[in-house]
Amino acid sequence: MENFNEIISAIAIDRGLDESVVKQILEEKLLDFAAKKYGNRDSLKIQIDQNGSFEVFLEKRIVQDSNYYSFYEIKLSDAIKRKKDAKVDDLIKEVLPFNLEAFEINKLYVELKQQLNKLQKEKEYSFFYEKMHTLGVGYVQKLDRSEAIISFPDNSGEAVLPKNKMLPNDIIKKNSYIKFFIEDVRKNFDKQILLSRTHPNFLRELLKNEIHEIAEGIIEVCSIARDPGSLSKVSVRTNRMSIDPIKICIGDRGVKIHNITKELAGEKISFVLADKEDRVPQNIVNAFAPCDVIKVTEISKNRYEVVVADQDFSKAMGRGGQNVSLVKKLCGVASITLITEENEKNNTKNLLQKRTQELVDHLQIEEMMAHLLISENFETAEIIANSSNEEIATLNGFDEELAETLIFRAKEFLEKEREALKNSLEKENKDVSLFSMQNLTTNQIKLLNKNDILSKMELSMLDAVELMEIFDKANLNLDFETSCNIITLARNIKPKKTGGING
Repeated sequence: MENFNEIISAIAIDRGLDESVVKQILEEKLLDFAAKKYGNRDSLKIQIDQNGSFEVFLEKRIVQDSNYYSFYEIKLSDAIKRKKDAKVDDLIKEVLPFNLEAFEINKLYVELKQQLNKLQKEKEYSFFYEKMHTLGVGYVQKLDRSEAIISFPDNSGEAVLPKNKMLPNDIIKKNSYIKFFIEDVRKNFDKQILLSRTHPNFLRELLKNEIHEIAEGIIEVCSIARDPGSLSKVSVRTNRMSIDPIKICIGDRGVKIHNITKELAGEKISFVLADKEDRVPQNIVNAFAPCDVIKVTEISKNRYEVVVADQDFSKAMGRGGQNVSLVKKLCGVASITLITEENEKNNTKNLLQKRTQELVDHLQIEEMMAHLLISENFETAEIIANSSNEEIATLNGFDEELAETLIFRAKEFLEKEREALKNSLEKENKDVSLFSMQNLTTNQIKLLNKNDILSKMELSMLDAVELMEIFDKANLNLDFETSCNIITLARNIKPKKTGGING
């Protein structure tokens, strides 16, 4: 017969569980087997004695002989034979004959293991959920091409470090210790604990360990951008005027980040000063230091054009675009277009020539007048058509009559352009229902057509955010309210009339 006490003790030590917990689960499983033979599981009891053997018994209620009806009761006369002081309504223990066959013991072990695995996973999840997003140290138990299995020193569980979460230069050896970031703890997964050495917050936690000013909150780490194993940018700031956060983080001769660089397999760390007011353009300028940034322009929502000195372009770009990619991540922007000062001048010149010629052609005016309009931000026929006489008449050398003429010519040109585009599409047997929407300009219709939106029906299937994204990709701003209005009209939804009373 199996000594269940020895089994309980061995399992408890191996699994890191209390013996009382293992014993309770084992008793529950034994009870399941006994219930298959005797039924009525709730009435059965299991007890494992000091010798490691077990017995199955019933606690029968004592009743008057005349009231005896059930197998789960015992007559008072029979109870007195076993226990002289027995009384009605007392409970008396009756051991039932029960033994486990060899195949039942094997089945018991399988079910016990499954239950313990489930319990251990739940315990592991609860324990590590509180440790998620922190630094840890573990023992490399198993290593293959796809992952490393890491066990924890306190035998609290196992975790997986996937290959794509290792640093490219990592030299990980079996039976060695390794530091990591607990990235995620997933419930009901075979491998619940997911580790990482590439996550930006792995570096954040290492910085806390090595630089006490960061750990104490004197210096704030605002953001981190990593090209794991190669280069990281860390933006920092402090409210204390007397200290230089970058100098503090680096330390004398880089002593403070030496251990971190070593832990990250040679990954270089560059510290950047974060703007105290968190202005994106200023953060971009700081992130490109020591490169000379001439100008930062937001060309559309969260997309920036950065002009750098000609001699700094290669350094600002970095090998394979690495530096500009890290700056983009560090500053939390969608894109950064990097150009040289010379190219920016050429682009500005070309754009000015293009817009000047368009105004000359569209409004039938002299080049000098076109230059003057552009210098005052009246750059296109569309802008002029939507302006008032007073706005244009206030310009130097302009009057009401000239302003009225220019606005008339701009509107006339836009109407002809719109009609020409519509006729062109009709000849190609294409849907022209977008032209019935007066809140769409001709240029907006052209952009929608480029994105395969050719009808009101197709436009109505978009939501406001999707429409904004189309315009944003074309470097055109479209605010949320305007986008909503366009979608609403495409769906033929009219505002409800309010304030009227039917009589």
